[in-house]
This record gives sequence, structure tokens and C-alpha cells, in this order.
Amino acid sequence: MEQVALNIIPRLPYSSQNFVLHEGVEPIVNALAKNFKTEGFSISLVIGLPRSGKTHLVVYLTEKLSKQGLFPNIIEGNDLPEFSYKLDSLESHKNISEPIFIDNIHEYLLSVTPGESGQFVSFVEWCRRNQVKLLLTSSVDLSQLPCDDHVMSRLRAAVDYTIGVPSDQDLPLIIEAFSRQRGVKLSKRNIDFLIRRLGRDLLSLEKYIDRLLHLSQVMGRSIKSRLLADAL
Repeated sequence: MEQVALNIIPRLPYSSQNFVLHEGVEPIVNALAKNFKTEGFSISLVIGLPRSGKTHLVVYLTEKLSKQGLFPNIIEGNDLPEFSYKLDSLESHKNISEPIFIDNIHEYLLSVTPGESGQFVSFVEWCRRNQVKLLLTSSVDLSQLPCDDHVMSRLRAAVDYTIGVPSDQDLPLIIEAFSRQRGVKLSKRNIDFLIRRLGRDLLSLEKYIDRLLHLSQVMGRSIKSRLLADAL
């Protein structure tokens, strides 16, 4: 089979090595890691803007816990109905005792209108009875969900965390990580140039790096000060 060259910016898969424990996320990771060392049922909810690092946090925490002998079940929010259905099997019950991480739970909850709470409530109560810990991530605040009080009461019982912005000291590592994920290594001089001109919002930083690499590819120009400025 012949390969075709495509103008696509390569991205590395999520891994703990590519996750930057910046000031806005490190306290959350530490608190969650401590919680999962304890026994008993609990719900934790991590809220963050789109592209703020929620999924990467889940991957990082999963790898961290696996080194301690815990192996969380990870599912996407939209897959919760199918996952809940499997819990109806006694055999499935026997296979699920580790923590359950549901990434982007808002994608499911936004479809759960008043009167349709049964599935989520039953799932949470199953976790409670079986002493299974839950970690949920969401890009949507609880106040924006259309769910009835049966669902909301379970969510309000969660220990909630909000992903914050990185500190100025974190920016070099973040910019380096974003560029490395896309197959590019920026020089210290380039990174210093960007730190003086970019904010600390992760989504904006990511969009800038993508724009920079796109211009470099389309225009056939190496990444130097002029191109860095043109991409601003």
C-alpha cells in the first residue's frame, strides 16, 4: 500500500510524560491521588474549560494509580448508558471493583432532562452499594445542566475541583509540551519570545502553537522570530 503525505500536524497520544503538573492542576491531582488511596465510595468532579487538560489529567492519574496497584475503568460520558447496561449482569458486577473515571460526563448529562434521571441515579447508587469510587470530568458547570434534582443531588454531593491557570513559571514547560506533542522542538530563545507575548490561557496557547505550525508548513518557513510574530 502506498503512503500519501498529508499536511497534518502530528500529535502525540496522551501520556503521563507529556502532562505538565502546573499550578492550576497539581493540587487537584494530589487531592485525588490521596482520595483514591482510601477505601469506600466517593464522587469527585473536575470542572475545566474545553482543552484545559481534563482528559490528560485522567490519563496521568490513571498511570499514577496503576503504579500503586489500582486500575481505574475509563469511559467517555456518552458511553455511560452502555456501561450502565452492562452492570445489570452479575458477571459484570464481579469484574468491576476498581475506581470508575468518566471523562466529559457533561456530554451525557446534557441529554438527561427532568424525568429521565433513573439511569444515572441507578448507576451512582450501584457504585455506592459496591463502594466504588467515581471521578467525573466536565466542561460544563452544574448550573448549566438540565437535569432534575434526583441527578443534581448526586452531583452536588461530589467533591468538586476547578482547573486553574498555570503560573508564569509553568509557561516554558507548557509551551514546550504543546510543541513537542506536535513534533516540533522550539528553542529556548523562541520560548522566551513567546512567554513575553502570550497569556496563560491553555486554549489560547494551544491555538497559537497550532497556528504557528500551520503557517510554517503552508509558507515553508522555519520557526524564527519573524514567523513567531506573524502567528500572534
